[in-house]
Amino acid sequence: MEENRSAYSGFSSINQEQDRIARMIEQVFGELPEEVESKEVLCRAVIGAVNLDCGYEDEDELEDALGCTFEEFVEKLPNFAVSETNGKKYMKFVPDPPESEWVHKKMFFDVEKREDLWLVLYLSRHAWWSIPELEFQVACDGFKKVHNPIYNHIGLAIQNLESFAPGVGDKQAMEATITALMSCLDCDKPFTLCVEDKSGLSTFEDMARVRTEVVTTSSEEAKVESVWQEMSSPDGVPYFYNRETQETVWNRPAELGEEGATEEKKQPEKSAKNEE
Repeated sequence: MEENRSAYSGFSSINQEQDRIARMIEQVFGELPEEVESKEVLCRAVIGAVNLDCGYEDEDELEDALGCTFEEFVEKLPNFAVSETNGKKYMKFVPDPPESEWVHKKMFFDVEKREDLWLVLYLSRHAWWSIPELEFQVACDGFKKVHNPIYNHIGLAIQNLESFAPGVGDKQAMEATITALMSCLDCDKPFTLCVEDKSGLSTFEDMARVRTEVVTTSSEEAKVESVWQEMSSPDGVPYFYNRETQETVWNRPAELGEEGATEEKKQPEKSAKNEE
């Protein structure tokens, strides 16, 4: 297990490069004809395509960037499987199961020491994560699949907040959120990382200390929730995000019904002015 962990070692340019390579592998398969995409493909053929697109001279240089062999790296990627036939390695794309087979889950991991931050978390495109103690949540965008240590997930959230900071209504609240997240990276005190996934495909590299709950909803509720998700802006104002259209609204959508409806919240003052 230690060898797998080394392939995602830290919030660094190497780790970002590994993420770029993973996305390139997915892109290579996405560009294959449909009749080929579902079949096994020679690993060496994919290596050649990745080297060409990423600028690596040969397989050795690629594996230096990965920190392991190409096959070992692929085996750690969700949605891919590696097999061997007659001494040759093949890889195959394994699609997500149909929505009818999804199991809505919540996972909770207590970060108690800095070493815990290096636990790799794979987020499916249907998942989002939060830190309840900070009332902070990062929504899924419905497209990206992310595999990074917890440290990286938080670090990237900080980067995103810093890049959007000039445009928010309450700059002080934004700065306070960034400071609180940086404190999590320093592990000044324990906190809980919560992951919620409608598909149940997200997972941690090591599930030994992860608490898992299955969320049960009626089919009608599940249909509505699969479209609208309640979120909170950095300055604490609730809003609703539509997974299908990527639309955001400040008032509770009528589809969610009246029960438990929150009062309508006004858009932050600065954002309202921006619209004008």
